[in-house]
Amino acid sequence: MVAGMGSGWSMLRFVLALVLAGLLAGCGGSEGADQEGATAGVSIEEGTDPSTSGDGSAVDEQADGSGENAGSDSLEDAPLLEPVQRFAVDKGDAVDIGGIALSPDGVTVVVALLDDRGSPTSLQFYDAATGTQSQTVEVDAIGMGPLYWSADGRLTSLLLQDGFSWQSWEPTTFAPMAPVPADPGCADGQLDKATGAVFSTDDLGTMGDTICRVDTLSGEMAVVPDGTLVTPDEFWVRPGSDELVIVHYPDPDAKELLVLDSATFEPRSRTELTFDQWVKAVGATTWIQDVAASTHVLEPGSIAAPAITAPLRASGAGTMFISADGAENHVVVSATDGSVIGTFPAQMNLSNWSDWSIDDSVFARATLDDHIEIFHF
Repeated sequence: MVAGMGSGWSMLRFVLALVLAGLLAGCGGSEGADQEGATAGVSIEEGTDPSTSGDGSAVDEQADGSGENAGSDSLEDAPLLEPVQRFAVDKGDAVDIGGIALSPDGVTVVVALLDDRGSPTSLQFYDAATGTQSQTVEVDAIGMGPLYWSADGRLTSLLLQDGFSWQSWEPTTFAPMAPVPADPGCADGQLDKATGAVFSTDDLGTMGDTICRVDTLSGEMAVVPDGTLVTPDEFWVRPGSDELVIVHYPDPDAKELLVLDSATFEPRSRTELTFDQWVKAVGATTWIQDVAASTHVLEPGSIAAPAITAPLRASGAGTMFISADGAENHVVVSATDGSVIGTFPAQMNLSNWSDWSIDDSVFARATLDDHIEIFHF
């Protein structure tokens, strides 16, 4: 459903383009989605103690990233990260899992369920510690974008039903709030968890090659001036900050890393890049791959990082990067010193089917066999 881990894109963005062309197609679910590896998930039998491994033996203290010996300087020696909890999603009459989100405090997981047409049917809420289902909220729409859970406790998504709208649900009760009309040219993209604003590139071409910011409560939009991009995924909301980072091309022969104030869009810094340098992800540091020099470094500081060529994403607070190592394992790397924290078998594409708590202590993901796995860091 999503093109790749590093991209903030979902199938809904493709549907938006089809709508404008008069060729509306239903949004697909997780079944048949891109897999970032063919390996099976971490094996934990249903009903087993989550503090033990699949065979009942105790999970090593470092396996969830919290032990004093956690982490490694190399991919080969990196520990296998085990989930502290794994539970099944009760799909009922639904067919697919369309996406998940984790509450900012890491306590609750919400799962969007889809019918056989790819339309959303409901949101299910689960206790991340126990796997107990606490609530179900019905959703009436043709299509649904990614789920965004911001620091104020508000859950938001872009819905398609008689036009596009931002739908938010109240914190705690999850009662639906009044929908806000949405401009399809500034649709789903990257969430600023702190403010609840969503940043997007105008891939539909209605506003030019720009980045826009939308207030999902009011629908108010702002557009980054002179934000020309070559590809729409060359921008990042730096987690835990008020910075927007873009790869900017001031002219055809120049390339720079441009840091903007995410509220005012005023430039804060500019760093010249060569066309051999690729920004792979932005967290607390910026991961840059230099193709010509065959190096991976974290800036500032030119800290050596492991040679991971797969797409990367920053964690919720930006203290870690997560990737797919080849086609088999996701790799978690420290954004501070470039050390490998651990690996775990690949499952579904992480873009819509995983999320972090706002302090990076909890990570949740959906699996191909319709389970939710919870990891602690």
